Amino acid sequence: MISFQLAGRFHAAFVREMSGTNEFPVIEFYAGTFTRPPAWADLSGRPAAADRGRSRFGVVGLSHLPGPAHQVLAVEAQDPHPPHGADPRPGEGLWRLSDLMSLQEDVRRLFGGRIH
Repeated sequence: MISFQLAGRFHAAFVREMSGTNEFPVIEFYAGTFTRPPAWADLSGRPAAADRGRSRFGVVGLSHLPGPAHQVLAVEAQDPHPPHGADPRPGEGLWRLSDLMSLQEDVRRLFGGRIH
């Protein structure tokens, strides 16, 4: 699980897979924001930020943690429980490709611009 800080709030994401040989992770955001980096106990049973894969991103440039600006931190590892929600339907795409800089705008859109 990683924590992504934006505008003083923390967002949690589950690392679903690595695309290619350590090329970039595919992450899925949990619903909700936090005032501190969340722990597994904060996320137990929590849904995905959006259903049908719309909160899943392949993030190019997110291969080393913490991120260069310490905005992205590794929080926990080895927990097999991703956020729950409906998987994408055929033809909807499994995840959206992004990069570390564009992810900020992706998070704003995902959470409806409400990041406080």
